[in-house]
Amino acid sequence: MLKSCVNEQIFASIKRHIDEDPHISVRELSDTNGLSYGTVHTIITEHLRLKKVFVRWIPHLLMVDQKRERVRCAVELLNMFEPLGLKRLSDIVPGDETWFPFFIIPPKRLKRMWVDGQRDRPVVLRPGFQSRKRLFTVFFNYRGPLVVDILPQDTTVTATYYVQNVLSQVKSAINEQRPKVSNSRTLLLHDNVAGPHKAKATTQPLRDLGIQVLPHPTYSPNLAPCDF
Repeated sequence: MLKSCVNEQIFASIKRHIDEDPHISVRELSDTNGLSYGTVHTIITEHLRLKKVFVRWIPHLLMVDQKRERVRCAVELLNMFEPLGLKRLSDIVPGDETWFPFFIIPPKRLKRMWVDGQRDRPVVLRPGFQSRKRLFTVFFNYRGPLVVDILPQDTTVTATYYVQNVLSQVKSAINEQRPKVSNSRTLLLHDNVAGPHKAKATTQPLRDLGIQVLPHPTYSPNLAPCDF
């Protein structure tokens, strides 16, 4: 039972504070409204019908055109690997660059916020890389990691570096794993928008080897999960 002094005015006050700051804690609301912790929690959960959830980290906020491009590429890939398609999932070699920062991301519990049952779980961008970091380039296939290249300090990823230091390792690893399989069976999946990936110095050697590059839209870690 709630105290008799608790009324619609108190409900409105707590709701207003939550609207102003969805991250506010029950203890802060209790101190602000002069009510016990249990009373405030009951008001929030049983009367306001709110629950506190963790925000969902996402790597990027996509624009409408970027979302459409992701759908187009996904449909193209599905058509390639449908039951009667000519491609096999075991031929895919995904790869991407990923920054590993030298700092600790704040715990997600600090980002919990109150929402009602009709609202989806909110999203928030991960904090920017504001301290020392190293760039890892990771390639793998269905058997596991193929190549993990760590970019040396004070070095930039250029087309020359990408071909000579990364793709050369990928080719060697594939040949070692599958010596009897032609290069034309290899389906490379990397970021087709990045400068070193789309430069002629990169695309021409891949064509010469007969390696096909799969479509990969901007900011699509679900298609190349190295970002995780």
